[in-house]
Amino acid sequence: VGMFNVHGRDRGAIPILEQALLPLTATDAGRTRVFAWYNVLMDAGYAFGGLLAALPTLFESALGMDTLEAMRLTLALFCALYGAAAILYARLPAAIPRAESVGLRHLSPASRPIVTKISMLFFLDAFGGGFIGSALFAYYFSEQFAVPAAHVAVLFAAGRMLSAGSHLAAAWLARRIGLVNTMVYTHIPSSVLLFTIVASDSFGVAAFLFLLREALNEMDVPTRQSYVMAVV
Repeated sequence: VGMFNVHGRDRGAIPILEQALLPLTATDAGRTRVFAWYNVLMDAGYAFGGLLAALPTLFESALGMDTLEAMRLTLALFCALYGAAAILYARLPAAIPRAESVGLRHLSPASRPIVTKISMLFFLDAFGGGFIGSALFAYYFSEQFAVPAAHVAVLFAAGRMLSAGSHLAAAWLARRIGLVNTMVYTHIPSSVLLFTIVASDSFGVAAFLFLLREALNEMDVPTRQSYVMAVV
């Protein structure tokens, strides 16, 4: 239930719990790398899901279904995949050794304002990001350039694979310039690229800029997760 959300990925309650538990599986030096691989696996699944968005088109051409039937079958598969995820989550242990509950009041006076300020920053980032979900991008490409759904699915899958690789690049970069610098120096260009996508007059240029943005947009994710856990 914690994974149900409008984005279909890392914007629910479950990832917050996972991010609190993952540092127990690594040393401080390896924490960012663990978060990087965690996000690589999520984005790989998201890329696969992007390809599945081409299923209605496939069902229509291969099985002769009408559009509504193809959509219904795809939605049924979506529900089955969520059910499979629920089974996997049910196999997790009820408790993690060495895990301790730490509330805001348990943090040191020096750490509390850091956590408060960065939480507000993440709130603004998530609030703004909620306006540019995948559905809006798909609608834009379809309406602006008359691109078939299958082509958009392949584009989204490619973008997610670039995003997955960027997590590992972020861990490498953070070891050299620091966690905060990695967050800032990659996220600002990705936000600027968002404006260039909608200003493009051809699908090829817009797709290239979209992929470039996807390669940068998620590099702040493992670094900010690692930073917050380091403060806590």
